[in-house]
Formats: sequence, structure tokens, C-alpha cells
Amino acid sequence: MAFVKPMLLLSALVIAPFASGSYFSEGNLNPVTIKAALMEAADGSGNTVIQVDMTVPAEQVSRLELRDMSRRTASCPSVRYEILSVANATASSQDLPPGGAVTIAPDGTEDVGITYVVRPSHRPVDLAVEAVMACSVFIDAGPDIFVDGRALFLALRPVSPSGQPFRFGPATISFEDRSQDRTAIFTGGRQEHRNEWRLERFDDARFSYMAAGQWIEFGRLGRADVYSTSLGQPALFRDETLDQVSDTLGQVYWQLAADWSDPSSAPYSVFLLSTRGEGQDYAQFTGTAQLNGQVFFYAPGVTSERLMVGLVHELIHIWSPSRLGRPDASNPVGWIGEGLAEFAAYKTLVERQLLSPDDVVDRLNVALRNIALNDLPERSEYDVGYVTWLLATVRPGAELLGSDLDVLVRGLIEDSEAPLTSDRFWATASRAGLLPEGRTRLQPDGDLPCRLDVGGTSYTLVDGAWPAFTTGFTLSETETGTIAEVGATSPAGAAGVRPGDRVISISSGGWGNVVQPVSLELATNSGHQTVSYFPWGRGQTETYPQYVQDLDEVRSWADVRASDQCQDS
Repeated sequence: MAFVKPMLLLSALVIAPFASGSYFSEGNLNPVTIKAALMEAADGSGNTVIQVDMTVPAEQVSRLELRDMSRRTASCPSVRYEILSVANATASSQDLPPGGAVTIAPDGTEDVGITYVVRPSHRPVDLAVEAVMACSVFIDAGPDIFVDGRALFLALRPVSPSGQPFRFGPATISFEDRSQDRTAIFTGGRQEHRNEWRLERFDDARFSYMAAGQWIEFGRLGRADVYSTSLGQPALFRDETLDQVSDTLGQVYWQLAADWSDPSSAPYSVFLLSTRGEGQDYAQFTGTAQLNGQVFFYAPGVTSERLMVGLVHELIHIWSPSRLGRPDASNPVGWIGEGLAEFAAYKTLVERQLLSPDDVVDRLNVALRNIALNDLPERSEYDVGYVTWLLATVRPGAELLGSDLDVLVRGLIEDSEAPLTSDRFWATASRAGLLPEGRTRLQPDGDLPCRLDVGGTSYTLVDGAWPAFTTGFTLSETETGTIAEVGATSPAGAAGVRPGDRVISISSGGWGNVVQPVSLELATNSGHQTVSYFPWGRGQTETYPQYVQDLDEVRSWADVRASDQCQDS
């Protein structure tokens, strides 16, 4: 599993309407029609652009505001727009600066035509994983194109003749590739035909994404820009690996559809794209999902096993939280959806023998450490959720790979008309007989099982002081995967790691896990070698609970004991 510190973000982007404003129905206002055409730029540069042609109903509209609402930060330049023409209306300007707006006044009741061009903001090698989800990006990766809906679609804000702002209702979107005839996926609305979709609300388009490339329906992965190195490392995803990953995603989908419910969201597509990998971006990835597809950006060094966890995590977001019930905005419980996606991903992959029992316990140990030390607070929903779903579905002495998770998920789906709250989560677990008699909810502090059984392997909960976690090295900010510095007294240095060594692969129990060793495959001046060491810092300790297989062996290097703050069978 990946060793370097997780940065971000596995998250479900569930399409939701705006909280305010009103919509005209299809009956009293024609749909907005959008045609997006991928083509070569007219300036002879050879660059790829997307021309967007919008046909907007003018009836009941006194003016339109066309606004750039793409996300941007200092680390990611904005996409660039050029308004080519406006028909049957008068525009206040042909220029649209970043974050700016243009006012359009219809000449009459004929539909308004708006044509503009969107230019790519990034190549994959220019974009760091840390920044990718903070930006509205249009990425030209050669054979594959990715564009965020906030970058592709300018916002339309209509005002009625009475001066009342409102929102457009239905919209149809089509895609045309004028150079290579690539098939596109679009994660908003309902697919009507190849490269054509219908949305109930125009604004939903901006909360979606579009990608074009080598797409095969349902769970098949586009052959995106897979990573290989000059060191002779095989590409992360060869064709046979892609087929295996795709088959696994399809099997997991149908298994969960049978065990939980049919989400009725096929076809389902996945888009993979490699990004820059310098410094702490090495071996990082980030992803986002919607009901009919997901996108993953990953940096060099990610293992296929770790990325598989992320892909299954996002696949599970088809059910969580949308199928479990609408979240209560006044009482957010993101840990329910993120916890289910994380816990079920590990459990499912261990059941399929694609991960080992150690992997699912390692993820639990990382979560227990982070919660106890308040480390990586940006991942608290994942950590708290992972532990809480385990508490609710794995009774003391029971097998972690049992069926209680499915029982709780089905119970939440059956009552999905009610808001998704912490109280409903625990009430559903209680009704299903998953909680000890007299208990209405469980807490990580005191309610963890004293013993955990995973696929025939037993783990004991221990408490005490552990050596402080340390990587022992830092990575170069300019040379992908190259070790810049090694601590003079660090375990990495003692194992033979030297500045200038290049990391081919990293595996461990995860960031912060001192129970499992770190294994580095290195390219050095003397050739390839593999080193292994425990990431133990000197002179400092940290106190938190962990699950271990051999308590006597662990006592030889950590001041720990069997926990008495846990539940026995």
C-alpha cells in the first residue's frame, strides 16, 4: 500500500439543485440546447479547443448574465474563454475576463445563440495532484481529454420581464469530436444517444465533468496516459491490468447491486490520468465520483493495489450517501458516506483476495492513530467513518468479513425517505440487532472489539506508547521520485537509503503506521535494490490503540499491553 502521506481527497460529488431561485418547467420554456465540439484551434497552433454553441430560450427573459464561475487558485491558471458570436441579442462586451460576466439582452422572443471557445488550462505534467481538485481544469492529454463542467459551461443567469431572477430548467447536451471521433462520457443527466445527454436542470451541467477518449461501456477504463519510468519500471496499468481492474469493478458493482440495491446508473465509466509527481506528490492520487462515472488523477509511484481501493471507494459512492437518504444540511454527517465507501472498499477487496487481511487492519490502525492524535484532520470523516462502520457491523468475536455490513446498508436504504442523520444510523443498527443489549450507539473509546478476526487471522487490541512515526527521508521537489535528504540517525539511513536514490515503488502499512515495515524498491548507483525498515523515530513516543497479531513480539520494541478498554466476545 502507498507509504507517502495522503494529501486528499476521495469524495462524492452528488449533483444537487441550487438552494434558492425557481425553475421554469419544460412546459412553459424550451430546453437550453448545448453543443460542445472538440476541434483544432483556428490559429494554426495545433492546440485542441472546445467550441460551445448554446441555444437559449428568450421567451420570458429580459436579460441574461453570462458569467465565468470556474474555480481557480494561485497554483492553477484559469481556463480561457473567447466569445465568438451572439445571435438575436446584444452583448455588453465580447471580452470575458477571468471571473467576469457579460450581460446579454435578447432582441425579441427568438432563441438567443451564444458561441464561445474554451482553451485548455493544463497538460497533465503541469498539474500537481495537490491542486487538481481545487481547479476547474480542461486537460488535453493527447489521446484523452478531460474537462470540468465549471470550466466547460459558463453560468447563465436569466432575469424575467418583471425583474425576477430564475434558473433554467431542462437542457440537452451533445458532444462532437471533429478530429478523431472519440466517444465521450458525461457524468450529468441521462444518456439519450451516443455523445448526447438530457438534464432536468441546466445548472447541473456545471457540477459534472466530460471526458473523451477510448471508452468502453460500464467499468471499462479508458487507456489514459499511464505512467512508466526510464528506470525500466513497468507501466502502472498494462492492458491486462486494465482488464483485471475493469472486471473487478464490474463484479463489485453487480455484487453490491444484488446485496444492497440496484442503483440503476449503468453505463458506468472510469477515467484515469497521470499528473506531475515531484516532492510529496509522489505516489499521491485524488478522485471524485458521480452517479454514472468517476475520474482519478494519480502521480507516479502509486501502486495498482492502492489505486484499486480508491476506484472501488468511488464506485461505492453510487450508493452512499445518495441511496441511504438525503443528507441533513443542518446536521452534516459526511462520515456515514465516506466511512461506508472506505470500509466497504477494503472489506470487498479482501473478500476477493485482492488485498490481504493485514491491509484492512492496517487501514483501521491508521484511522485509530489519526483519531487519537488528531492527525490529518482533513481526513477525519474517512477515519471516523471507517471505525464507526466497523463498530456497528463487527460484533466482538465475530468475523470482520461477515454479512452484518450488508444488513445495515439495506436497512438504511429501506428508510431512505428520512434524512440521513447519526441518530437514524444508530437506530437502524439497533433495529437490525447489531448493537449490544441496552446500547443505542457505540464509541471508539471503549467499544472496540478486544479481538478482531479477518479471514481466519486474529488481531488483538493493544494500548500504550509507540515509537514516533518518521519516514526518514524527503523527496526532491524537482526530480520525480528522487530522494533529496536522509536523516543521519534515521532507520532509513541505517537501512542503506541514500540521497540521490530513486524510488521505484513504496509499500507499507500506510502513513503513520509503525506496526508494519516500509519496503522501498530503489534504483541506486550500484543498481536496483530493495530495502526494508520500520519507520521508528528515536526519543519520542505517541500513545494510541492498535491491533496486532503477535503481542509478545510487539512488546519487544513498544511499551504496550493488551487493552482493557474494549469489548470481549
